[in-house]
Amino acid sequence: MHLPIIAYKFKSNMIGVFFKKTVSLLKAILKFFSLTGNGDISSEENNLQSSVDSFNIDELLARFDHSVSKAALNKWLNNFKDIHKPDALRLLDNLEFVSQADLFYYANELVEEVLEAVAKEVPIYFIPIAKYGKSATLLSFYIQKSNAFKEAQANSQVFFLATPQEVALRVYEADSVLVFFDDFLGSGGSFIETYRPFCGFAPGGIKHLRTMVAALFYMPLAKQNISAAYSDVEIRGLLHYPVFEIPPQLWRDKEETDNLKFISHSYAADAKLWYNKHLLGYNSSQALIAFSYMPPNNTLPIIWASRNEWFPLMPRAQEVKLSEREQNKIELAYAAARKILSVPTNNPLTSNKNKDNYIIVSILEMIDKGITHAAIQVRLAMRGKLYDSFIKKAYEAGLIDDYHMLTPLGKSELADIHAEIESYRKKGAKNVRFVLGDYAPKKIS
Repeated sequence: MHLPIIAYKFKSNMIGVFFKKTVSLLKAILKFFSLTGNGDISSEENNLQSSVDSFNIDELLARFDHSVSKAALNKWLNNFKDIHKPDALRLLDNLEFVSQADLFYYANELVEEVLEAVAKEVPIYFIPIAKYGKSATLLSFYIQKSNAFKEAQANSQVFFLATPQEVALRVYEADSVLVFFDDFLGSGGSFIETYRPFCGFAPGGIKHLRTMVAALFYMPLAKQNISAAYSDVEIRGLLHYPVFEIPPQLWRDKEETDNLKFISHSYAADAKLWYNKHLLGYNSSQALIAFSYMPPNNTLPIIWASRNEWFPLMPRAQEVKLSEREQNKIELAYAAARKILSVPTNNPLTSNKNKDNYIIVSILEMIDKGITHAAIQVRLAMRGKLYDSFIKKAYEAGLIDDYHMLTPLGKSELADIHAEIESYRKKGAKNVRFVLGDYAPKKIS
């Protein structure tokens, strides 16, 4: 008599258990998808939002000297899945930002450190470790404006050598001290590359002189490499350690360290921000530092890279917006460049692409003919910073050297261009292939 009731209750309980298990399973599935960025659970969102809100965003932006807007920060965070946004902020919270005021302070400290290590009557020569337009050029301003430098300069103790020519041609007193400086040294390669040539062709060489490498910040690897190459060279400045190694221990524990390293690497890899060996900064430097003008490329690329739709928080390559006057100047220079290169007139040059590249090639052509830079600027109707920007591109492409003369690569490339133009002229080819990679046209069509 009671069996149907019992059976009904049993069946109801089984349905209830099945229902509860189904709901639990669905929740687990939804949670999984939310963690992988493919789903949505309000409680999970609340937890994530709470993790994000735990950071004092206004305080963080103030620490960056308000050079980053809240909108830019949010846009940068949107590079990451929601589950990883708190981790991204954790990384950002440990980024060492060197503001404009800091640059003056640290530059002064660096000069003071050098002066304290040298007797007052000994002459000191400050030399930027810089290719044309690189960061040491920017640091030169802060070094020369520092109180310590100006005071020593007034006492005729310190001197500034701005170009490789000045370094090479200077006749040094026997007790002189050379101070090669940069804002940041990751591997030390930039100093080794800069210093080596001077040892041979400066008057009498400079290897016998007391030499220092001064950097606002340098990494342990830089000290190791410089000491291995030149054991007598002294290193001055502040250490900046790889952030996923010990010391320092920036993170709570090894699990968090490994997680943040994985996130930094995997996002850089997925977005193809750089080559595989540079996904944690140049040669896997693992630096986490930025100067007010830009971060060094040793810093994690997820901070500064701008490739493949990745939004950079502190971009290294600032987009230059030309004024209408500058654009007109480029048009004039482009027209002049076509004449200077003697490109066949029956070749239709109607494309707006690669105008900069034609100008660079024409500059190479004129340098090769011994025309002075002053005269080149007149012929291209382009002076000052605009002209300098083209020289900088040619320098960075390895086409001209520190003296702004053609390198062997520059001569070789220019010879190839002449050959291609001549081939067009003789054979009536449809295209003239220029061979300077990103800095000159592959094709004139």
